[in-house]
Amino acid sequence: MPSSYTEAMGSYLAREAEAAAELEALQAEYESERARLQHEVDRARERREVSELAAAEAENLKTDVDRRSTRLWADLAAFVGTQHCGTFPAKTAPSSDEEPRPDDIAAQMDDAERTLRSARRGEVPIEPPRLSYIVAALFGVLCASGGVRLAVLLLAGGDISHRAGASLALIAPVAVAPMLWGVWQGWVYRVRPRPLGVLLSVCCAAAAVAVGAVVFLRGF
Repeated sequence: MPSSYTEAMGSYLAREAEAAAELEALQAEYESERARLQHEVDRARERREVSELAAAEAENLKTDVDRRSTRLWADLAAFVGTQHCGTFPAKTAPSSDEEPRPDDIAAQMDDAERTLRSARRGEVPIEPPRLSYIVAALFGVLCASGGVRLAVLLLAGGDISHRAGASLALIAPVAVAPMLWGVWQGWVYRVRPRPLGVLLSVCCAAAAVAVGAVVFLRGF
């Protein structure tokens, strides 16, 4: 009897120990799974917060880009004229699968505004067409023609002061021609006068004055 009791108690205690070990393993597995799920929940919450923040930044960027692009288009139309600028472009689909980053969009807007400000100051880094240099030569010839014509009229008076005025009329086209050409080029092309055009205008004015003086002022 004692032997049977001892064996029964031993078997009971062994089963109790096994049950406790199994319960402990289940508890550890439960804690591990609970920690994993909590980690997933935290990550999902972080992703949601990041998404909400990105959505808010995107909305703010959209509002800012719409405002700046509308103002920029209006400034451009005022600068070059509505007939050259046209209507505000409609929204188009992106040309590539890669989405532009907000920093890139803001940088492009800054570049566009900076370029327009430079254009208003006549600092656009573009070369005017060749026609502009032909016009520079024409300004030189026309100013020289006017100077020679004025000199002839003044010298016809025969007065000494008129002779001084005639000399000034022959010299003035060399300075006036490039100035007028620079004003014309700034008004038409929104750029500053180029050195080549200034030199061409001065040379043509000087050559035309020399030819006109030889032809029309020989008798004075």
